[in-house]
Amino acid sequence: MFIHKIITPMFIRRFECVGSECLSHCCQDWFISIDKKTYKKYHSADSIEIKQISQDYVLKSDRPGAYAYIRLTEKKLCPFLTEKRLCGIYSKLGPSAMSHTCREYPRSAVTYQNATFKRLSLSCPEVVRQLLFSADAMQLTEEDQFLKKIPQDAELTDPKYLVYLWCMNLVQAPSPEFEDNLYAVMQLLTFISKLNYDIETNFDRIQGVYEFLLNATENGELTAERRALPHPVSFQTGILSVYGKFIPKLSRNGPFLLSTYINTLNQLGLDEQQTTARTEENMARLRAEWKVQQQDSCLSESYTLRNLFSYLLYHSQFPHADNFGGDVAGSDNALSHLSLLVMDYFYLRTNLAALAATEKRLLTERDVQLLLAAYFSLKMHMGDINKDLLALMESCRMSDALACICLLDN
Repeated sequence: MFIHKIITPMFIRRFECVGSECLSHCCQDWFISIDKKTYKKYHSADSIEIKQISQDYVLKSDRPGAYAYIRLTEKKLCPFLTEKRLCGIYSKLGPSAMSHTCREYPRSAVTYQNATFKRLSLSCPEVVRQLLFSADAMQLTEEDQFLKKIPQDAELTDPKYLVYLWCMNLVQAPSPEFEDNLYAVMQLLTFISKLNYDIETNFDRIQGVYEFLLNATENGELTAERRALPHPVSFQTGILSVYGKFIPKLSRNGPFLLSTYINTLNQLGLDEQQTTARTEENMARLRAEWKVQQQDSCLSESYTLRNLFSYLLYHSQFPHADNFGGDVAGSDNALSHLSLLVMDYFYLRTNLAALAATEKRLLTERDVQLLLAAYFSLKMHMGDINKDLLALMESCRMSDALACICLLDN
């Protein structure tokens, strides 16, 4: 008998679709593929309404791997969506009749030989709400699954999971400023990379550095050091421009994301009269706005940002560097993996601050839900963003550690 662990954050155990109350309905503007069995089920349904809709909107597909698909209406809505914004398939034929995509979204899982990690997509605004605004959202639960055969999946190694736990603990540690937590993670990974990710041989040394960084984070000893490091605004605006190139390509949530991005450009004064001094002054103003929002808005609870970044580590199965050989390049390198997650955080932080500054008010949960869901929808559908971000780092001659430092100024 083989023991397989099922790992689930607490907020995922509690998650339920809110249906018609959703702020950004998933039954719109997305390509939904269906298999042959589902295609036949809809076309031969006992419900006359479902059968009639299927004749016009459930069509065979030319796409590889998709037998058929659901054609959207002129308003880019699923034709089975009722006036009350509920699923007609669900109500008339039952949940088992829904397509695999509709039945599973926003749920997914990452499976190793010895463990499965349950996940939810942050492109769903209700997932964002459950994650950020519940104190125990990232409390992990474990269940034992007893299997007769050992799965053929790759094994989650102890060294890789140890690095994940060290970094997760640093992210969740109490600190005067959340950016200190991310700075501590960067320092730990830099130290481990110098040891070529040889965790077992150097365990005591790494544990010592981890404990030092944990205490320094909690005591606020990293703040002054982090702030004193260089934070070139040209690299920060360069990061924002990479995202800006992809935003117009997004259909669902694209207009909202574009409007918030334009807010940011306006707040930074990125126009024909742009100067470095002016941009630095405006970026400093947005940082000050962000600090106000951290203290007074819906983001004021200490766990909100820690929950977000903890889940980014968890969802992306941090760290990469699969063989821990120290020579893994690109986004599969552990430090590069971290720098890309810090870029996510920087983008969200800057655009939320710009939204608040533009509308001259405190952020609401609705603001945060909509912006994060739109952003992670972009990341989910535009796979080349990370490639372009890494290319920007290379062109600016930025190491992964330097890139993190540049984006953690506060």
